[in-house]
Amino acid sequence: MIVDADDTWCEWVMQWMKRNDMMCRVFFFLMIRRPPRSTQSRSSAASDVYKRQSIDDYFNNVIKKHELTRKDKEEDRMKHVRVTNANVEPVFFAYKSLPELDNLILSYAKEHEPIYDFTANDGVGHHFWVINEKEINEKIQKLFAEMPALYVADGHHRTAAAALVGKEKREQHPNYTGNEEFNYFMAVAFPDNQLTIIDYNRVVKDLNGLSKDEFLQKLSEFFDIENKGTEEYKPNKLHNFSMYLGGNWYSLTAKKGTYNDNDPIGVLDVTILSDLVLNNLLGIKDLRTDKRIDFVGGIRGLGELKRRCLLYTSPSPRDRTRSRMPSSA
Repeated sequence: MIVDADDTWCEWVMQWMKRNDMMCRVFFFLMIRRPPRSTQSRSSAASDVYKRQSIDDYFNNVIKKHELTRKDKEEDRMKHVRVTNANVEPVFFAYKSLPELDNLILSYAKEHEPIYDFTANDGVGHHFWVINEKEINEKIQKLFAEMPALYVADGHHRTAAAALVGKEKREQHPNYTGNEEFNYFMAVAFPDNQLTIIDYNRVVKDLNGLSKDEFLQKLSEFFDIENKGTEEYKPNKLHNFSMYLGGNWYSLTAKKGTYNDNDPIGVLDVTILSDLVLNNLLGIKDLRTDKRIDFVGGIRGLGELKRRCLLYTSPSPRDRTRSRMPSSA
């Protein structure tokens, strides 16, 4: 399938972009979610910029990552990029909100008609603009160039694959200039104040030789444990986790002294979980290669995970997430 996709996909994209004179343009989307009339929920909107991202930003750590990649998934995506010679899906980046940039994009949207405008079956409206004005394009590019960092919100494996395949192609073309397409990959960037952070769940396949009672006993050395019964439980505060084991949900709250508040990495819930549970109790040393662990996005809901033993991490509160982002000043 991947081989068959090569010529068809690349030819279609290049013809479409050339036909619409989009080779050197900035694109942006505005997505608006309109809830059903029967609910009291408010509409929400988010705008994002599609951009060409340099692989050098990945290797120079301008692009910040918050999770390790799995070697098998990384190689699978690299194979796809190699064969199709394209990045067919953008990586999802976040940036610290910049009012000048956000206002520029929203002002343009108000003053111009989108070239695509439709509402999908899930109720989300998609509106797509192409900015043709050279001055505005250059202003947007300048504002992004001045940002100290971008943050991978979703797409760690796609980012790694694009950068590593780009590096391979540089080695195959030692006289490259830096302007070749393999030096870049497709990304979409959202301001952090328009994002909702959802959970990312760990699913473990066994208890490392421990019985259920033995595992709970060892957990109690690091966590205050509360049995929540059969009703789904989600963490509601920092350093609180939920676990589904043996048909019941448990609340786990990390005890004081089991983490270092002065360590910006060690204080993160993902680090606490990895160090105290996955590594220390379950013997999962390398999250990238160990076959005893898998990861499931929170967008799927907890119901899907009830058949498995899972450890569930709450999303970081937005204020704490922002504190990890350096100022753009």
